[in-house]
Amino acid sequence: MVNGRGIYALEEVQILSWLLKDFSWLLLYPELSFPLGIAAVCLQGGLIYHKRQLSDVAHEVGVLLWIAGNFIWMAAETMYDDADADINLGGAPVIGVNHGEYKRLSRATTVFFVSSLAVLFLDLIYVNFIPTVKRNVSSLRMDEDAPEETMNMPERVYAILWVSKDLAWLHQGRLVACLAAALAITLGGFLIATAYSHRFHDGNTNFLLAIVSEFWLLAMTVWMLGELFGDDQQRSLAAVVFCCGFIAYVYFLVTESKLRRALSLKQTCASRPAKHPSPANEIGEKVETKWEKRVEDEESLLGSQR
Repeated sequence: MVNGRGIYALEEVQILSWLLKDFSWLLLYPELSFPLGIAAVCLQGGLIYHKRQLSDVAHEVGVLLWIAGNFIWMAAETMYDDADADINLGGAPVIGVNHGEYKRLSRATTVFFVSSLAVLFLDLIYVNFIPTVKRNVSSLRMDEDAPEETMNMPERVYAILWVSKDLAWLHQGRLVACLAAALAITLGGFLIATAYSHRFHDGNTNFLLAIVSEFWLLAMTVWMLGELFGDDQQRSLAAVVFCCGFIAYVYFLVTESKLRRALSLKQTCASRPAKHPSPANEIGEKVETKWEKRVEDEESLLGSQR
């Protein structure tokens, strides 16, 4: 079983592969989008294996169904759909226009999206509207030291709105797609404001990730509006918004790397007795509480769930 720090590193790589997959798809560049899509699906499967709470597992399964459906949709568009976009780096469609195959893959995508929404919605009800269920006892692996749920109700609703937007976009449902995107963007702004207000207590991690998610959603929305209303001529603008999200995510990774190094340095110095306080110890002590609160290794949670 991977410890808490390993799980967070896995999540970071999974998010990066998913973000790069969407960006490559936007550019219609299958040489990158296909391997990155496969990596995102596999890494999401790894996250499911390492989650311990039933509600966390259910949420991650819903996300896996969403990513899988998204990958099938990408394959359908890249291989078989008409390509009238303002950006087409890979010469799509790479196989040739075939509306029959595109519709068949679109139906498969619909099955995955609807299944994802069903799982995410049931998870939302389970976590937020059934207070009598003792979720820390009903862990999937029945571990006594299973971590608590890491997502709250707004974050779960955020995922549901995003999948709803994708489903409506797939079927050219302009009104529903725009409504779901508008609600998701508004909720994303609320999550940014909430994370900003708690940054002195929880650190900048949630704040930076909320910013990355908002740029990501905005880029997808610009792309969607271009397809639904503008003959798919807005991909260049969406790519610019994507790049802003990449900059935010790189800054997030750099911040996390510094935090890990400082904590590692503190732990190394703590294992060596010294007569005088070490500057590295002082640096590490400033970040130790922040990191350990976010990571919550299984060892530190023993006996805290009851």
